[in-house]
Amino acid sequence: MRFSFVLYVCLLFLWFGISCTGARKAAYNAKPKEVVALRPLYQALHVDSLSTLLFYQIQSDELLYAKTGENGQYFSRVQITYRIFPGYTSEQITDSGTVWISDTLPANKSHLLYGSFRIQLKNGTNGLAQIITRDENRKTIGLNYLRIYKKNPLSRENFFVCSTALPSMPLFTYQAAPFTPLRVHYNLAQAGANLQVRFYRREFPFPPPPFSSAESLPFDYKADSIFYLQTDAQQNAEFTPSACGFYHILMDTTSSAGYTLFVRPDHVTGYYSSEEMIRSMRYILNRQEYSELTSSQNQKAALDDIWLRFSPNKERARQLISVFYNRVQFSNQLFSSYMPGWKTDRGLIFIVFGFPSKVLSDDVSETWVYGESNSLGSLNFVFTKVENPFTDNDFSLNRAEAYKDSWQRTVDAWRQGRLLSER
Repeated sequence: MRFSFVLYVCLLFLWFGISCTGARKAAYNAKPKEVVALRPLYQALHVDSLSTLLFYQIQSDELLYAKTGENGQYFSRVQITYRIFPGYTSEQITDSGTVWISDTLPANKSHLLYGSFRIQLKNGTNGLAQIITRDENRKTIGLNYLRIYKKNPLSRENFFVCSTALPSMPLFTYQAAPFTPLRVHYNLAQAGANLQVRFYRREFPFPPPPFSSAESLPFDYKADSIFYLQTDAQQNAEFTPSACGFYHILMDTTSSAGYTLFVRPDHVTGYYSSEEMIRSMRYILNRQEYSELTSSQNQKAALDDIWLRFSPNKERARQLISVFYNRVQFSNQLFSSYMPGWKTDRGLIFIVFGFPSKVLSDDVSETWVYGESNSLGSLNFVFTKVENPFTDNDFSLNRAEAYKDSWQRTVDAWRQGRLLSER
């Protein structure tokens, strides 16, 4: 049996959201409704042989603070409900529970709510956490699925990496900006143990279109540089990454299991960079147009001209720009792995085609359905999970010649200033 795995619910734009009803049924309608979705982040840390901590981070800007009592204070109330399964294909619940969070809003100040709660998960087992976060005042939700690996004591859930400025909060997206002082804690390390850090700086090519028969090049696992961190008596080591790229931190160099830190300059906001605004246009431009854009002396003006050529109506052009670059932003939030999300196979499909009607997932794949399931007009994209030592978020599209007409038709819609889907 396959279950719906709606990744997007916790990272939709302000007015997008979906209900969690039927979240583990084989068919799930992912079309956004007119509600505000929460975008919480979760991360696991193993603490002993029987239990694991789940850390959460919630943005106060996404919560409704209601006035209660006569003292003029505004409060939010959040319910976190979790269920732990052995995996996507199992209905067995190994642990479940509810956590309540209450927060007072300081005057005119947004902030992050973060903390942790304990779940039951034994050594030698893996789990899948289904987490529903609900704003009790606004009646909106966020839905997260989190794979948790406890079979391997070298896995990333045994590492706690944080900014030294916020020592109680992990790096929820496994990302940091350059020159951020960091603390690395490995819970099974001995004092004076050496952690090996392998640094990779890579420039990744564009993914080929979904109908391409070209084979992707294998990843070169030879590190650009290697250095070591020594742990202290509290199992901590500190370092400050200076270069953008990714850092693979290992306790045992005979194994590839470890923690991967991604250092990117734009990680704080998650928005697209000016470079991404130019380069992501390759998906809807032909080779000559893209070359002219990237070689232009005034790329901003050239980019504006392209959008106005797609739609001479300025208001419509602004709508196209908003949809396109919001999809770039979502892709970076949802699909980033060892490369930026907009450059992944899922990012490619998401930017061009938009939100699928349904997303079906099991332990080894995702299927995105556009249109009604099993209908002649539906379009299915199948992504196979790729096992690599750096990330749990790497999926490769199963390409086929049959996608060519749909791809060209959708790209043409962009170029004609109309969208088959504006979500």
